[in-house]
Amino acid sequence: MYCRWIPCLAMLLLVSSTQWGCSGLPQGATDVQQPIVALYDSRAVAIAFVGSEIFAESMKEIRREYDQATAAGDAATLDRIQLMMQQRQKDLHAQGFGTGPVDEILEQYSEQLPMLLEEVGAFILISKWNEDALASHAEVARIDLTVALIDLITDDPKQRRSALEILDQEPVVTEAVENHQD
Repeated sequence: MYCRWIPCLAMLLLVSSTQWGCSGLPQGATDVQQPIVALYDSRAVAIAFVGSEIFAESMKEIRREYDQATAAGDAATLDRIQLMMQQRQKDLHAQGFGTGPVDEILEQYSEQLPMLLEEVGAFILISKWNEDALASHAEVARIDLTVALIDLITDDPKQRRSALEILDQEPVVTEAVENHQD
């Protein structure tokens, strides 16, 4: 009779201890790192990117295609390039001065980003302007990786300075960026 209720008591103690946070393990044995969301200012990323080698190489490729189309008198290709560059400029303005997403820029650094996140213990990288994504991680600690991303993207001191300076400015309203004419 004595032996029958001991397993029940043990089970009851086990269930109540896990419910109240007592694990029975030495202090610190179950400590896990709290999740961290890494934030960045997309404007600084975009400004850093236009001073990067990756951007410069992409522009060289477009310039070569443009020169070839010009030499060949290929009006259709020239029109396509012109439209593409107008859209690219519009996108870069929205990214560098507004709060436009920079996902395609960050994709260029997809090999380095996981290591950067791991260094700070973050599990995700979110633009500080992406309110929906931030709301879904509202209770999670945050760390700003903007400067680390700038340093990853460009080593040009002038471009780095410009990217850092944008952090002191408020973003331009989306409509103002879209209506901007160069």
